[in-house]
Amino acid sequence: MIRTEITQNLTRKTLGLTFMLSAAAFAFAQEKMNVSGQIVDKQNQPVPYASVSFSNKANKLFSDATLTDEKGTYQVALVPGNYDITIEAIDFKKSTLNKQIAKPGSLGNFTVEPEGSLTNTKTQDIQGVTITAAATKPYRVELDKKVYDPSTDLISKGGNLQDVLTNVPSVSVETDGTVSMR
Repeated sequence: MIRTEITQNLTRKTLGLTFMLSAAAFAFAQEKMNVSGQIVDKQNQPVPYASVSFSNKANKLFSDATLTDEKGTYQVALVPGNYDITIEAIDFKKSTLNKQIAKPGSLGNFTVEPEGSLTNTKTQDIQGVTITAAATKPYRVELDKKVYDPSTDLISKGGNLQDVLTNVPSVSVETDGTVSMR
């Protein structure tokens, strides 16, 4: 009988504590909502692949970032609050604005300014690029042997003789420096 009362008391207290903790967690939980928008230039043309960063002023844990798609649109899930929005895109000036986000939906269009032609030295249009390089394989297989050239092996550039011999096929190097052939 005493055991039953103790068990019932313990069960009630455990359930009560669980209920209180659940209610507190539910009360302090922040629900994210989807917000979207579009990044455009001065001619109202979309700016593709722009970086859009949302920095929550109250709690940095709620900050997030995304990229626009090829149509200049973005979508991100955020907790309601006051955000500094930073927009960065190639050939456009970095812009920062402040916005209070309280409800889901579209934030509208954000316009970015192009960099001036005199200061736009970051990118240039080119016709094409040809890259030519010598093959740098450290191993060469010939008819009757394998040849290892340590001058073309990147590992041997900063290593010692033991490092070079470790990379040679059919050669074993023990931890004490003993070299043996397989």
